[in-house]
Amino acid sequence: MKAVFFLVSVLILVGSCDVNLPDKAPANVMEVVPDTLNYQVVIPSPDTLYDKILGSLVGSAIGDAMGAPTEMWSRQDRQRSYGYVDALDPSFIDPSPEGLWDFHLPTGTTTDDTRWKNLVGNYLIDHLNDFYAPSGPNPYKFADLILNNYQQEVKNLKKLRADKPVDIEYRVRRLNWLQEWAMVAGPFVKEDLEAYTKALHRFYGGELLCAGMLYAPTLGLAYPADPLRAYQAAFRLGIFDQGYARDITGLTAALTAAAMAQNAT
Repeated sequence: MKAVFFLVSVLILVGSCDVNLPDKAPANVMEVVPDTLNYQVVIPSPDTLYDKILGSLVGSAIGDAMGAPTEMWSRQDRQRSYGYVDALDPSFIDPSPEGLWDFHLPTGTTTDDTRWKNLVGNYLIDHLNDFYAPSGPNPYKFADLILNNYQQEVKNLKKLRADKPVDIEYRVRRLNWLQEWAMVAGPFVKEDLEAYTKALHRFYGGELLCAGMLYAPTLGLAYPADPLRAYQAAFRLGIFDQGYARDITGLTAALTAAAMAQNAT
């Protein structure tokens, strides 16, 4: 039901955009303020858009599930254990916050790649109007979403009995999935610049991880055939990325939006 509502909302809100396509690209795009660009949003047919959104979400989950059993493995180890990965295989890796959350899960179980798309997909549904506001999506609401989900996991963990170590271990993995993100989102929501900057430079060791690529494709779905607005929205919500990593988050959403076009191959 939420997926249907999301599709209808995208069609209505994007269809109301009133912009025009320039005859040719500017000689130097860096000299142009993005808000002054005029271009026509070419909306695919409802059936095509539905198929593309569905294909994006399901195809991404299938790819995630196919890669889960050998994530972070070397090519040689993959070939030795599974040969060429062209199907859903059982997983024998240990549980982890970013990977599978338990032992002996069914073939086809997904990892944090799909969890992020689910989390951000629900965020899109609940705040879709923000994505079509002149200022774009609100990064403070986005940070608050992550912080609230982390705090809920803390509450769930506290409810467990001390004599249930297996249950506690499982809940700790769910908690740790968002722990690094919550450490950045917390000071960001409070608008504590110094604390946010410090947390950002410590995020997973302070490396340029392109963390936003986990959720950027979902953001691109809100802007079918409109890569510029998709880039701007994802860049605005890329509060966990530094330097070119934030640009890559924007580009990931832009490429997804471009793939939503009617005749995209």
